[in-house]
Amino acid sequence: MIIFEMLMPNHAMGKYHQILKWEMTADSTHAVINSYASVEMEFISWQDTYTIPLEWPVRSIEDIEYILTQVGAPMAGGSIVPDTVVTVQCAQARKWAAVKVDRDRRINGAFVTSHGAIQIDDKSFLALSAARRILLTADASVMWTMADNSTVSLTSADIDVMLTEVVQFQTDVHAASQRLRLAIYADEISIGEVEAIDVEGYGWPSARTI
Repeated sequence: MIIFEMLMPNHAMGKYHQILKWEMTADSTHAVINSYASVEMEFISWQDTYTIPLEWPVRSIEDIEYILTQVGAPMAGGSIVPDTVVTVQCAQARKWAAVKVDRDRRINGAFVTSHGAIQIDDKSFLALSAARRILLTADASVMWTMADNSTVSLTSADIDVMLTEVVQFQTDVHAASQRLRLAIYADEISIGEVEAIDVEGYGWPSARTI
C-alpha cells in the first residue's frame, strides 16, 4: 500500500492507495488502484487505472508500488507500507508514513505571517528569498501575491520577518514530527498503542502567527 495525500479527480481526498489488480499488455502494464481517505479503508474515494510503460519491469505489486512513488510518478515521494497490520513493526511503519504525509502538508501549505498569508512550499519560499535579495535598500519594496491571490507591497524588512517566521514554523513542525516518531517507536509499545496515536489531532504548531 502507498500512503500519499492527493486530490482525486472527483475532488475527494485520497491518502491510502491499495493496488487491486494489475495486468500486462503488449505495450504497458495497467494497475487498478483503490484510493481511500481514511486508514479504516471502508469507503473508496476513487478507483483509477495507472499505466506503466514496459521499460519499467513489473513482476509484483511491490514493483508497481516502487514505480509509482519515484520522481515524476503520480505518487512521487509516497511511503510504501504493509497492506495489513500483523506486527508492531507494520503498525509503526504505517503510522510513521501517516505522520510524514501530515508533516509535509503543513510545511508546504499556507502560513499566516504577521504580514499576511503566503504559500510556503519550496518554490514559493525560494521566490520570496530571491525577492528579498533584489531589495538593496531598507525602504525598497516589491509587490507580492499572497495566498488569497491579493497583492501587497512588501519591504525588505517585511520579507525578513516573514522568512524568519516561516523557517521557525517549519522547524517546529519537523520537531513535532520527531516527537511523534519517538512515541511511535517507543520501547515495548503494542500494536493497539501505535494505532491509538492520533496524528491529525496531535498538537502541531499553528500555521499562523497572528
